[in-house]
Amino acid sequence: MSFEGRVAFITGASGGIGAAVGRSLHEAGASVGLASRRGDDLGLERGLGLACDVRDPDAVDAAVAATVERFGGLDISSPTPASAHMGRSSSSHASTSRR
Repeated sequence: MSFEGRVAFITGASGGIGAAVGRSLHEAGASVGLASRRGDDLGLERGLGLACDVRDPDAVDAAVAATVERFGGLDISSPTPASAHMGRSSSSHASTSRR
């Protein structure tokens, strides 16, 4: 499956499931906003590393906004299990129009 030209936002992206999802989407052609405590971009060409504490709703909103600003929209949001405790979801940004 190709995700060419798509933009994804992934939490918990510096390791484990989040990193695997980020790498997989990137390999399939997506640009990826990679939110984690460390803010690691995983060395991905179309990756944007974002330091973010998912327990802070404002930090999540800012990370989503930075992803949208950098890549021009948002198509995919992949919260990992560790982010299940987020105060409010970043769904307010899910309807952001593309380019």
